[in-house]
Amino acid sequence: MEKLVPKYKTEAEVMAYVVTRLAPEYAVCERVLKEAVRLLEAAELLPGAAAVKWRPREGLVYGAGVGAAVVAALESCASPSLARLVALEPSPLRQMMGSRVVQAHREKSQMLRREEEQDGQQQQQSQMRHGDSLDGDVAMLHHSKRQQKQGATGPQVSWVQALPPLTKAAVAQRRRYDLVIAPYQLTVLPTVEERQRLVRELWDRCGDVLILVEPGTPRGFTAIAEARELVLGREVCRWMV
Repeated sequence: MEKLVPKYKTEAEVMAYVVTRLAPEYAVCERVLKEAVRLLEAAELLPGAAAVKWRPREGLVYGAGVGAAVVAALESCASPSLARLVALEPSPLRQMMGSRVVQAHREKSQMLRREEEQDGQQQQQSQMRHGDSLDGDVAMLHHSKRQQKQGATGPQVSWVQALPPLTKAAVAQRRRYDLVIAPYQLTVLPTVEERQRLVRELWDRCGDVLILVEPGTPRGFTAIAEARELVLGREVCRWMV
């Protein structure tokens, strides 16, 4: 599929893309992912068999670019069950820049966790000096559990240039990923047929949650509407068989 996007050939060109697009792409993906997680958490509270427990193990960022959606996924899907994120990005230059962005995010997160630990220890010491040792122990216990839940480094992030093909023999690739997010991948495809082909592939690789992000323009709205109709139509046909 030939995409209508610039071909970045130098690190300076990729850096220009980072400066102009990283922050807005991250903000949009983070907002959409947090809303999705909120809805999934609400579904856990439904009564009886209607309750849905979402425990993602592996995710796919299709079109990871310079890491905006990867960082958004790391922040928004902080489930201890999430072990791995696959970041698909064909451009080696954008992969390199994206890995730097993700590493910088991890280092900042670790620094914030260390500061939180120090604040917790200082609070405990202060409470113990004032005779509130029991309250201090409870606070540190909650803090320790929260640290264990978040994990030391978070899920592994693997950058790849291509995915194994979806063939009948490759059963392991079908519905493999509990979360698939594809930011700004549909509107850069010139034809309806190419967009539908990509949506079918993403849906076949998705085992649970598929998130498509497109610009808030007429073209972006049309692309999302086409994808929604295609996915719903395929699921209706699957259940009727």
